[in-house]
Amino acid sequence: MKTLTFLLLSLSILVLTSACSSDVSEPAYYENGMSQDPYAQGQQSNDPYANSQQVNNSYSNQQQMNYQNSSTPEGFVRMTDPKENAFSVLMPKGWQAQVSLERPGGQIRSCGVATSPDGATRIFLGDPNIPTFFSPNLGYADLIERQPMSKVRQQVSAAQFAQEYIQQVFGQQGRPQMGQPARDQELLFDTQQKAREAGVQVQIDLAVVPFTTSWQGKAIQGELVCSIMAQPEFWIASVSGFTTTDRDVAKISSILRVILKSQKSNPEWLQKEKMKQQQQQMQSQQMMAQSQAAHQQRMANNQAQFNAHQQRMQANQQAFDAHNQSWNQQQQINDQSHQNYMNYLRDENTITNGGYQSQVQSGYNYYWVDPNTNEYIGTQFNENPDPTRYQLWQKK
Repeated sequence: MKTLTFLLLSLSILVLTSACSSDVSEPAYYENGMSQDPYAQGQQSNDPYANSQQVNNSYSNQQQMNYQNSSTPEGFVRMTDPKENAFSVLMPKGWQAQVSLERPGGQIRSCGVATSPDGATRIFLGDPNIPTFFSPNLGYADLIERQPMSKVRQQVSAAQFAQEYIQQVFGQQGRPQMGQPARDQELLFDTQQKAREAGVQVQIDLAVVPFTTSWQGKAIQGELVCSIMAQPEFWIASVSGFTTTDRDVAKISSILRVILKSQKSNPEWLQKEKMKQQQQQMQSQQMMAQSQAAHQQRMANNQAQFNAHQQRMQANQQAFDAHNQSWNQQQQINDQSHQNYMNYLRDENTITNGGYQSQVQSGYNYYWVDPNTNEYIGTQFNENPDPTRYQLWQKK
């Protein structure tokens, strides 16, 4: 059930501005940092968005989703994920923009990027290199770290994550100055509502951090929106934002919020995806059950082999004991035969009294002993030769 919850949480990323993949790879900041000038013009070989389409009034997509029934604000056009028809989002008209559904490391991510016609502003939805974080209290950190897009880290606030992110991304080219983190209640409510619509119960934290920095001598202003969805076992951080050299930062910020609020997942695709994830969960459970059954069978086979081995060892021991007993009995018979033979040669008898054996002269029926001197005497009849001295030792 925890695996299914995680998959559903991954699905809910669709409606929460999440990470994109290498196909829409900027800003691939979390591990790689900025590798190029996001404002350079005419550098087609270095710009991963050189092939992005120009959005205009005639924009159409053969996979335009039939679930779109809301009006489009003036100055925007709705774009649809061209890969799976999974979601749509508003983008500014006239901007170079691209949206796509990606599955980094088997997780589900919606992504997008838009660049203003003059190249002064770039809006991004997500970072493909932000992994899913797991609680260190789970106890199997080594196993988690071996999985793609998975890291072990104690949960932090959205504000702290945003500040760390800005420092890591923009600190490579300058010293970003960050403003006071703020909580946009309207964005937070919208994010919570979309999470509920996705059918996932999570704790959500959201922070907006403004910042300024420089890039190759250009003064840059920006804003980062970070949301964190968390459950006790794991948490997912999502970042969106913009960088601009335009002085009208408030206008860019409002455009970003229109984009964030406009993202819609395709209900039909979402239902199919949930069913597919449930089937995968069932298959995983079946495989686990089969693995456990196979393990139990192996253990039962090992126990049966052990029991059979013990039975063989016990049978061998019993046979050995029986052989020893037979040998001892034969030895006793041989010893007695030998003793009888020696007594015959010596004209003696072997008598036992009180656990002690003694050799006495043969030819008598009764033997008497003096307990003080151990001297014995034999008689033919049951007559004590000296009752004050002797006592009966043995009757032959």
